[in-house]
Amino acid sequence: MIYISVLSFVFFSAGTVLLLDLNAGRVANDIESLFSPEESLRERALFAQKRKKRPRFPAWIIHVKKALESSGRESGFGRVCLASIALASAGAVAAIIMKNWWIMPVLAAAGAFVPFFAAYGSIEAYDRRLEEELETALSIITSTYIRTEDIVESVRQNLPNIKPPVAEIFSSFVTRATLLSSNLPACIRSMCADVDNIVFYEWCETLVACQDDASCKYTLLPVVNKLTGIRLVNSEMTTLISSCRREYGIMVLLLAGNVPLLYLINRDWFNALIHTTAGQIATAVCGIAVIVTAALMRKYTKPIDYRSARGEGAAKDGKERGRNR
Repeated sequence: MIYISVLSFVFFSAGTVLLLDLNAGRVANDIESLFSPEESLRERALFAQKRKKRPRFPAWIIHVKKALESSGRESGFGRVCLASIALASAGAVAAIIMKNWWIMPVLAAAGAFVPFFAAYGSIEAYDRRLEEELETALSIITSTYIRTEDIVESVRQNLPNIKPPVAEIFSSFVTRATLLSSNLPACIRSMCADVDNIVFYEWCETLVACQDDASCKYTLLPVVNKLTGIRLVNSEMTTLISSCRREYGIMVLLLAGNVPLLYLINRDWFNALIHTTAGQIATAVCGIAVIVTAALMRKYTKPIDYRSARGEGAAKDGKERGRNR
């Protein structure tokens, strides 16, 4: 009987999708409007002044959307939302089949989070590749610019040596500066807006200052060295981060492997875990612990960037100043 109910639910969901003509774009717009409702002018002012913070979960969802758009995958957010809804429904159906009502919200939440975590992982890989190519491009362009003092010609000479996704940014800068506009500082600032990287922003602003004072060109290399420093720190931490994630994965596998192990070792304990209320609650609590620790593990093992490193340094300086006072 339960399988008939599950099949009815699946056919009902498919019919609802076809009847309402749902697609990835509509689902993405509905979820975005759900997590980012219209804000009043007062709330916008409070957010801009840092006097009020947005809730973490909606802010994280919107961050994933903006990161997918910035990496050239505008339709990716809709697909992630559809996959999230499908996996959440699959988790709820699995709980119904197991007749464990306590674990239903846990499996549904886990299924809903998995696509967003996967998308966030791909975004981190894209950002890491972008920073590596950006470091190489800025290094060779800066060396050429110090010698020639002509940023457009420096970028044009080094375009064959710059790889995607940074090559498109500098190629559009050369096109804009030679064919569309003679305002070089404006072209540099428009190039700066194409990459969400605080070091690249500082490099562009220093380059704008060099157009008025040529002696500022020697301050470009220290800015590029900041990217090198962050890359070296992340490369040193790669082994430590990988070992931490591997140990966490082993612990989760051991926790999940206890269920079939109990089935083989002691059938009475297995029945007590699966078919009694106390066992079902314990299973749900373990599932909640896995979801929470997975989010914390990803938070504390993500690669650092210059913005977070500078924020931690500023926080430490503030604490030291407070103690001195």
